[in-house]
Amino acid sequence: MKKLKYIIGISIIVACIVFLALRSFKKTGVYYLTVSEVYKKSSSLGAKSFRVDGKIVPGSILWNPEEIILRFNITDGEKTLSVLHKGVKPDVLGDSKEVVIEGTLDEEGVFNAAKLITKCPSKYKPESTK
Repeated sequence: MKKLKYIIGISIIVACIVFLALRSFKKTGVYYLTVSEVYKKSSSLGAKSFRVDGKIVPGSILWNPEEIILRFNITDGEKTLSVLHKGVKPDVLGDSKEVVIEGTLDEEGVFNAAKLITKCPSKYKPESTK
């Protein structure tokens, strides 16, 4: 009987640990959509916040320092998405840079980015000297 109590107690503890681990993983899982996926799923996204990955379209960056508004377009090579970010422009933001943006899609198809993350290249490439 005493052995059964230990088994039940340990089972409950293990179940709680597994439940909490799975629940925290769902909240912190880093998943993002491509620009093409945003267009395919736009009707089901609604006002939910989500992340999008893409490269900045060259020549599309418009920065207004007085109003602290940044506009640019991102692409995945197939589709292009207009982005509006109200906040500071990252120093490393530039043409063809890869970014991850988090926010919502409005009725006109403009992505309102609450967060803007610029990705760093995976390898350091020194400047070529000639």
